[in-house]
Amino acid sequence: MSAVVKGLAALLVCSVFVVMWQQYRQMGLQQRLMDVQTEVNEQLISNLDNVVAVQEATADSVIELLQSQQSIQRNLSTRTTEIRRLQSEVSEIRDWADSPLPDAIARLRSRPGIAGATAYGAAVPPGGAVHTDGDSTQN
Repeated sequence: MSAVVKGLAALLVCSVFVVMWQQYRQMGLQQRLMDVQTEVNEQLISNLDNVVAVQEATADSVIELLQSQQSIQRNLSTRTTEIRRLQSEVSEIRDWADSPLPDAIARLRSRPGIAGATAYGAAVPPGGAVHTDGDSTQN
């Protein structure tokens, strides 16, 4: 065989070896990528399961709260009806309900409604700190 043919054969063998080696490396990288993707998918599935569990617990809590709210509303309606019935039937209760409120209570009821901390801070007069009953410090 001539040297050229031997050189071409050696070059062909080397080329095939290089191509096979690159494919082997690429397969290893793809396998690692698939392993990482599998781990990510498992973590996402776990997170999704957790979210579903929290959502189900929240839905159950909402149902319980709505049932409690309906029960409270029914009780309030029953009591309001009973109070109105008593006011119309019993003259002492009707007279008491029609009498004016004491001054202190009337002042409390005349205050505007406060919604939020900012509105409360604006409604409270400036002054010192509020002291407990046992505190002997004077304002």
